[in-house]
Amino acid sequence: MLFDRLDADPVDGDVEKLPAKDVKEVVDLCYQCKLCYNHCPYIPPHRWQVDFPRLMLRSRSAEARAKGVTLQDRFLGNTELVGRLGSMTAPLSNWVSSLPPQRALMQAVLGIHKDRQLPAFHRETFSAWFDRRRRDIVVPGPTCSYMLKQEYPWLDGSEDADLVASHTRDLFEYLAGLHAAGRLDTRFPNAPAKVAYQLPCHLKAQNMGTKFADLLRLTGVVVEIIERCSAVDGTWGMKKEYFELSMKLAEPLFKDVRETGRPAWPRTARSPLSRSGRARAWRPATRSGSLPRPTGSKRSRLHDPGKDRGEGRFELLRV
Repeated sequence: MLFDRLDADPVDGDVEKLPAKDVKEVVDLCYQCKLCYNHCPYIPPHRWQVDFPRLMLRSRSAEARAKGVTLQDRFLGNTELVGRLGSMTAPLSNWVSSLPPQRALMQAVLGIHKDRQLPAFHRETFSAWFDRRRRDIVVPGPTCSYMLKQEYPWLDGSEDADLVASHTRDLFEYLAGLHAAGRLDTRFPNAPAKVAYQLPCHLKAQNMGTKFADLLRLTGVVVEIIERCSAVDGTWGMKKEYFELSMKLAEPLFKDVRETGRPAWPRTARSPLSRSGRARAWRPATRSGSLPRPTGSKRSRLHDPGKDRGEGRFELLRV
């Protein structure tokens, strides 16, 4: 969109002529996917040191300093307070936030769209868990792993932040490390399913290659990589003013996932992807419709999607 505005005749490529409303629109619609950073030739160590995503953050910071922070951004940005209250009252807080009247109230007061699925709270906080263990942090969500590894040390600047960052691993990054060390059990007696894997933007931004596909293929599975944006990106897709646009931007992803498994698309599926989904696999369902748990072992074991075959029906599972 920025290039479209720059190419307009009144502007003719001169950024100084961009109307203020166009600049604000660009800033507001940037949902920090980070992909422009990977494709820009002027990022550090280039002498211009352009970091466009952080330029957008600086612009928002300047606007907040001049005009104040909205209640919507104040609530969504205060994760420590929201997390503490949600964890203290879990699972009651999860039940309350699922009620339609509560969601309508949240949309009216806080600007969080009533149809956006929200993450669940847990009684044990991450800080309490980490203080007891001091182990590697395995993160299934690429936005969270990106934040912990790259943004958190930049924002906080403390040794604790660097410690957390150095112990954080993306899920497939961690499993690839186990495989390299000979500690990953990849024995699968049955033919695995076909997997459609959505490659998240924030996983691309971590420049880890295709560890996810390499790991899945160890099982003999056919991996179909879908490079489409889910357009959630933290809190941007939660906001009522961007929810419909978020769903529109994510529709190509939904379409590709539907086409991958069209012959067996379950009637109960509410959407092609859960809001925090990473990968989906088609496999025969168990009789109970549940996902079998990995067997206990000193070695880590990937789930065999070919086990526990049911009565011929299929269901969509998150990997």
